Amino acid sequence: MSFYQGNLYRKNYKENIPPMYFYRTLSIACILILLTNSPVSAQTPTFRLHGNILDEKGKPVPLVNISIWGTPLGTISNDRGEYSMNVPANREIAVIATMIGYESVRREISAKEGESVRIDFVLEISFERISEVMIYQERSREGSLGRLDIRTAELIPALDHSIENLLKTMPGVTGRNEFSSQYSVRGGNFDENLVYVNGIEIHRPLLIRSGHMEGLSFINPDLAGSVRFSAGGFSARYGDKISSVLDITYREPVLFASSAMASLLGLSAHVEGISSNKKFSHISGLRYKTNQYLLQTLDQKGDYQSSLVDFQSFATYNISSKLKISFLGNYSGNNYGFIPASRETSFGTFDKPMQLMVYFQGQDASTFQTFLGAFTTSYQPDSSLKLALNISAFSTLESETFDTRGQYQINHIEKQLATVSNGDSIMRIGVGSFMNHARNYLDAYVFSLGHKGEFGVDRNRIEWGLQMQHELFDDNLKEWQIIDSAGYNLPYSSTDLEVWHLINSRNNFSVWNYSSYFQNTTRISLFSSDFDLTGGIRASYQGSNDRLLVSPRSSITMYPGLNENLIIYLSGGRYYQRPFYRELRDETGNINYDRKPQHSIHLVLGSDYFIRLWDRPFKLTSEIYYKWLYDMMPYTIENIRIRYSNGNIARGYSTGIDFKLHGDFVQGLDSWISLSLLQTKESVEFSDNSGNLISSGYYPRPTDQLVNFAVFFQDYLPNNPTYKIHMNMQFASRLPFSPPNTSPYITTFRMPSYRRVDIGFSKEISNRLKDHEKGHVTGNQRSLWVGAEIYNILDINNTISYFWLKTISSDPEVPGEFAIPNYLSGRRLNIKIIAKF
Repeated sequence: MSFYQGNLYRKNYKENIPPMYFYRTLSIACILILLTNSPVSAQTPTFRLHGNILDEKGKPVPLVNISIWGTPLGTISNDRGEYSMNVPANREIAVIATMIGYESVRREISAKEGESVRIDFVLEISFERISEVMIYQERSREGSLGRLDIRTAELIPALDHSIENLLKTMPGVTGRNEFSSQYSVRGGNFDENLVYVNGIEIHRPLLIRSGHMEGLSFINPDLAGSVRFSAGGFSARYGDKISSVLDITYREPVLFASSAMASLLGLSAHVEGISSNKKFSHISGLRYKTNQYLLQTLDQKGDYQSSLVDFQSFATYNISSKLKISFLGNYSGNNYGFIPASRETSFGTFDKPMQLMVYFQGQDASTFQTFLGAFTTSYQPDSSLKLALNISAFSTLESETFDTRGQYQINHIEKQLATVSNGDSIMRIGVGSFMNHARNYLDAYVFSLGHKGEFGVDRNRIEWGLQMQHELFDDNLKEWQIIDSAGYNLPYSSTDLEVWHLINSRNNFSVWNYSSYFQNTTRISLFSSDFDLTGGIRASYQGSNDRLLVSPRSSITMYPGLNENLIIYLSGGRYYQRPFYRELRDETGNINYDRKPQHSIHLVLGSDYFIRLWDRPFKLTSEIYYKWLYDMMPYTIENIRIRYSNGNIARGYSTGIDFKLHGDFVQGLDSWISLSLLQTKESVEFSDNSGNLISSGYYPRPTDQLVNFAVFFQDYLPNNPTYKIHMNMQFASRLPFSPPNTSPYITTFRMPSYRRVDIGFSKEISNRLKDHEKGHVTGNQRSLWVGAEIYNILDINNTISYFWLKTISSDPEVPGEFAIPNYLSGRRLNIKIIAKF
């Protein structure tokens, strides 16, 4: 369980504690002790040792510590009882398998360099009592960068089991759209988050404006091996964004395995394996998803056609013990079609309830295809030096085409409960029509070449990197909207036909960007405490307007000697964000090459405190932060579409505090509660009609999420733990917004709070362990379980954006503009089945 990492915890166990408690708690000691071990020098000849760990009944035993006697070398068995490691060759060694609750087993072995030797261990249960356990780990936290447990991603009830759904339950992270993998971190928008997979920066489609058109997240959780995340204050080796970094590493398989999942929302499957000579390994995943079942709950009715496909593969080949090459490939195809029929939405207040009725003609047909290919060559001449060279190419081909015409009427609704006509329309207050047209096409390409290095000497770890990146964009944007109210075109003109909204541009441009970083991490001991000190600097060159950007960053992590259950860290620095495609475009669709990079200064103070509640282990994480924001571009958010204003004319701040309590609320199952308090504001300077410079004063940014609260909770039936329940609950307070075609700093309105509860139920049908106990074998199947999930069980209408309509009326009580809420999905039941082999 990941919340033990870094815990220096001491507990005097009493004789009446059940053995299973030892297994769950003290197994973690093996993990943490193992992580203190240093790798064997690549200068020493080695051979590969692997095998399985079983108990007396033939059941796999996970989390067993496999160590080489007299050396710091070791590893642990995975959840299938398998292990693999490189050990010294050409001499006799002693291999020891240890696990609390089992007798230790020792085997003597010797082999030549480059050989592969298999040793299986059978462990016998031990009932020996121990009086005290010491759990240590040298390195458990890298400043504000923390680890997330990938295993819980598939347990969170959500529209798809993605890493982002796990992330949205973390403190400081907000995600108000279940259709989208986009998220906001500490007052930043969706464009401000870095995502890496195996050291390659990930890009996503750029024209998509709605979450249910977005498609699948790039990250395939079936392939992920480790997940690290920082909500701010990250180190210099991470690139040019100003909010957060998500660092994913896909795993390298050590044996053959596969899995498959089917549900009402789609299918997924993955396969992984390794060659007989152990030189080649691969892991691949295929996903298919459709949102049609969920889109039927929206107010806008019609024929939805949603098809989302994603294929990924990660392969490695060991040329020698020192040289390795790897390839990461991805194809994603999102096809979205919609023939609208009608829409009926109730809105307004209790005193003035209203209803919108719209009848449509036309259709929407959009496609988004992305490709990624990345090669990495890794060279490790000895244990202290690592070198890597990577080359990657990304492309996105996007087509957004629609023609829709709607005729609408806005009515007052009868509010008297005692009347027969309660809920019926009693007065028509506005009629009109509108037409939306778009022929938007974008081809974008990003090519990069980079080098990274790492060198360890004494208690120092030096890291450096260089990268050059070429970005090419070819777009053709034609988009307009016409609004007609009561026979009058808006905006009204007695001589000309004017459109309400218009973009007509053609851009073809390219830009070169360069970046580099250097940082050093060292450990010192002072006043009975250990300190990890990291200092680094990042330099970037923005080719669009010849700007050099320098970003110093640092962090201090303290392990107090007076309190072995506490870790304190302080991190911060300067962060720049070079403008990408959306930032370079102005409000009319034209490219502004003079856009300066947005930048911020982070200061983050945090702590991990390991405690016991209800005689169970917990970890309380707290962070307080302040971000100074400079040269910001004001923007508005509509669903997941971001529109930037023309110019770096704003400055602001984000400040808040985050809490997360993580542990065994139910013994043996991870659960957590997170709470975030945030305030983010900005101020704009602009010129009035006379040319005078005026300051707007500080106003809330569109991501001013004052309160964000999330709970992930698991439980099981006391007498039958194969039946489990998983609950995901989120609350986010009201976000500010402004009407369209107005200044983005006019945010006098706030949309309703986001409230959502998803519940999942799962039943383990079979697994290899149970079948062995019953005396029969199920082939290669490791587990099989089915689940039922109820999304939005309270059936709350959550608002994601607004559909704005104008009308002309002589009634002074009728406003000239209506904001009709666009709601997210309603209550839905999903059934899924998962098999692992």
